[in-house]
This record gives sequence, C-alpha cells and structure tokens, in this order.
Amino acid sequence: MSNQIKYQIESDGTLYRVEIRKDQVTVLPSIIKEFQSQMTFRVPSLMDFDNAFYGQSGIVVNSATPDALTWSVRVRTLNLNCWWQTADKIVFPDFACAVSSTQMELPWRAPDSMRLMLVVGAQRDSYGWQLQKHYLVAYDNVAKMFRLPLSNLYDHCELCHGQDAARHPSALKAMQVAMEGFKNSQWNSDLYSTTNVGNTKSIFGFDPDNTGFKQRTVPTTWTDFCKKVANDYLTANAQPL
Repeated sequence: MSNQIKYQIESDGTLYRVEIRKDQVTVLPSIIKEFQSQMTFRVPSLMDFDNAFYGQSGIVVNSATPDALTWSVRVRTLNLNCWWQTADKIVFPDFACAVSSTQMELPWRAPDSMRLMLVVGAQRDSYGWQLQKHYLVAYDNVAKMFRLPLSNLYDHCELCHGQDAARHPSALKAMQVAMEGFKNSQWNSDLYSTTNVGNTKSIFGFDPDNTGFKQRTVPTTWTDFCKKVANDYLTANAQPL
C-alpha cells in the first residue's frame, strides 16, 4: 500500500488536497482468463500474399482474440467472372445476367486511391478453425467505408457466398481456403439492383481493343458511384491498409 498526496488549484481559485491510495489487489486466474478472452489484439503486416495468389492480393493483417481471428487482406485485383454487356462502346459487367450478355472472366485492378479489402473471420472450437462471414469493402484515403456497385454484396458489405462449414487444422489453412474461394467465385445476379447499372459501368468499364479488353481508368471520384456504409464489426476488427 502507498499513498500519494498532491494539492490542486481549480480555475475558480479553490485549493484542494487530493490523496491517491494504491493497494495491491489479488485477482483470481479465472477472472484474468475471462478478461483476456474479451481482448482484441491487432497484428499489422502479418504476411504478404502477392506471390501466393498471382499478384491479386497484398499485405495481410489480422485482429485476434484467443479463439477468433479477423483477417484483412488488401485486394489488388478482382477476378470478375460474370456476364458482360456493351453500351456506348464500353464493356462492363451485366450482373443482372441478361440473355444477350456474354459470359467471360476479366481481371479488374483497384485504383491506388481505393483500399479494397477482403475481411474474413474465423472461429476456433475443439474441432479446428471454421470460416465465418466474409466482407468486401472499399476504403477511401480517410478510411471511410464504401460498398462497390457489385452483385453478391449486402448493403453492409458482407459477401453472399457458399459458407465453408469445414473445420481446418490451422487458421492459415482456413485463410487459404477463403482466398481460393474468393478468387474462383462467380458473380451472379444475387443482391444486385438494376439502379446500379450506371455506377457499375463507370467503375468496372473496359475498352475492347485488338488484344482483348483494356480496363478503363477508374474515376478519381469513385466514391460518387458507391454507397457509403457503416459497419460496427468492420470498424472494430478490420484494418484498412
């Protein structure tokens, strides 16, 4: 036990005597364990997936509690495996899957002004690691969150996809499965609103040329073509980078 005494003068000139007492407290191990289970640790720059997934992904960071992880992966390139349409000589995704469209796969690269993140949760139990919800969120340069005009994406940026129910022997293995599934997924008409067609065309447009298709420059004002979102889970766990 120790005591500390100090004198403090308030703005109105009143003088106060302040006494601080410090006593050692014994805490039961069960209380410490419960407290630690509620703590989240953030680990920046955990690994680099550039070579692991063909240059499509970048630095990985994660937030962790003892039995849960949230991975934040910088997505450099989206594999847009979907139906495509043409308007005004611009080729862009037809997420409404019109009959007159053509199905193909084109890589779309996110601009430098957009921090596009795949956020994946994983939970551990006695059988291993199981993947949880996946999110795809675009951050601007001040870390505001936006939903891209894509299909298979809820308003709060959660991805609609077939949930992998398997248990994996390690968190890294679970993450690899999530990345492979994301890379190979097909974009269909689920959760797509036709009111987004103009925005989709502005952001995901391509110009046909003699060698195939050349991605059009994404507008510097890309946030004007997206929906601003708020998501408490992403705010607490995701790490834009």
